[in-house]
Amino acid sequence: MAKKKVREGNVITAVSQNQVNQSQEKRYGIEAWTGESLFEDVTNRQIIPVSPAIDLGLGGGIREGSFVQMAGDPKSGKTTTAVQFAANCQKEEYGSRPIYYYDVEGRFGTNALDGIEGLDREKLTVYKKGKGWPAEDVVNSVEDVLDAVPNAVVIIDSVSALATRDELEYKFDKSGFRAGVPRIMGLFTSKICQTVPAQRAIVIFINHMIADTGPSRRNKMVDGGRKIRYACDYIMEIAYTQSWEEQEKQVGQKIHWKIVTSASGGFPNTEVVSYLRYGIGLDWRQEIIEKCAEIPTILDKPASSSWYTLNFLDEANDSPVKIQGSLKLCQYLTDNNLWKALEEKYYKELYG
Repeated sequence: MAKKKVREGNVITAVSQNQVNQSQEKRYGIEAWTGESLFEDVTNRQIIPVSPAIDLGLGGGIREGSFVQMAGDPKSGKTTTAVQFAANCQKEEYGSRPIYYYDVEGRFGTNALDGIEGLDREKLTVYKKGKGWPAEDVVNSVEDVLDAVPNAVVIIDSVSALATRDELEYKFDKSGFRAGVPRIMGLFTSKICQTVPAQRAIVIFINHMIADTGPSRRNKMVDGGRKIRYACDYIMEIAYTQSWEEQEKQVGQKIHWKIVTSASGGFPNTEVVSYLRYGIGLDWRQEIIEKCAEIPTILDKPASSSWYTLNFLDEANDSPVKIQGSLKLCQYLTDNNLWKALEEKYYKELYG
């Protein structure tokens, strides 16, 4: 064991590393970890999927004990993506985690609740307040939940809608008005930065993109201050959306994500496309098909064609099955119980 020399009067004595650690723990209440034990703790934390396409950019999904920021324009799919992830967290294999949704905007309703496949609404707690919900009260409530409930998933929707108590009481004929939400959120993330990993919780900040009027003149920036960005393990920004149509009818939207950073090992600034189907949420089936179509040994689909060749089937070498259109392909895979086989081929191709 390594020794540390300390001076007691004119006498120098050797103190073991364990003694130093015990002294630190007793005096300051801190825990002493070895690098190896910390590495094992982090790598053993569960990674929970969002959707096949997004997971590819993230490096597998979102790890418990993390801060997440999802940012984008209004009505671009941020809330749906967050609640879809919450539905995944409710599954038994991911710990049947309790979900706490802070409806700061007051807009969370039937569209989000009805349109998420697999969401258990009875096990989703939604906090609302009719009028005048100060940011101070919101963050204090979140802190209480995180302290009391292990493995919690907390969604704040949205940071952009938060206002301090002074701002809520502000009268437009007064002077001295000063925005304070970035300062409060900075203090908040500093206070809970140890609690979140210790409780294996996940905190999701939903945020809006706003015009940048600063010297850098970027086209858009994320609202709420820089401290949140520094605290987040995952930063996901929606670059733009497109209409998603089937048989000349809009069925949802294609969401173009930029994964700015990911603690799960994804490459910075990776761009992925997720598929949001109205009434279902993120359509993992369509995402699997789209990604498999990029691997000809699984699904062969020429760029200018609507026909899919199912090369992942064992019998495909002799007489490959060909199907026109993703709707018919989805139905074929469902009718023949082939989704699991397709997924296994896909993930084996990606991860071996």
